[in-house]
This record gives sequence, C-alpha cells and structure tokens, in this order.
Amino acid sequence: MLLKPIKSQSTDIITHDALSKTLRQWSIYLEIPYDTLRMRYRRGLKGDELFKQKQPYEKSGVYARSPS
Repeated sequence: MLLKPIKSQSTDIITHDALSKTLRQWSIYLEIPYDTLRMRYRRGLKGDELFKQKQPYEKSGVYARSPS
C-alpha cells in the first residue's frame, strides 16, 4: 500500500512584517526553536502570536527573587 506524504510546513511560505520565509528560515532568523514554531503553526497561531519570544523568568518577574 502506498502512502501519500504528509504536507510539510517546511515548504509553506509565511509572510510577516513584509518578510517571507519558511518556518525553518524564521526559526533561524528569530532564534526560536523550529519545533516551537511548528507546533504554534499547527495550532493555527498567526502573526505576533506565532513569532512571540519567551521572556526569561528573571526579567518577567514571575520567579524574580525578592530582595533580602
């Protein structure tokens, strides 16, 4: 039985802020792990939500140390 190849997101061109790149190229350009972008893309996130950068915990204040 022959199986059809699954359409890969690696060939999809995504345009954001007047730049067009594949997910792999965006991953390198923005220094976001490819798997993170791929999963966001599969969930249907677009625009700023797709390319959102994580903030380090120390800067976001979530796990900021209280002064002693």
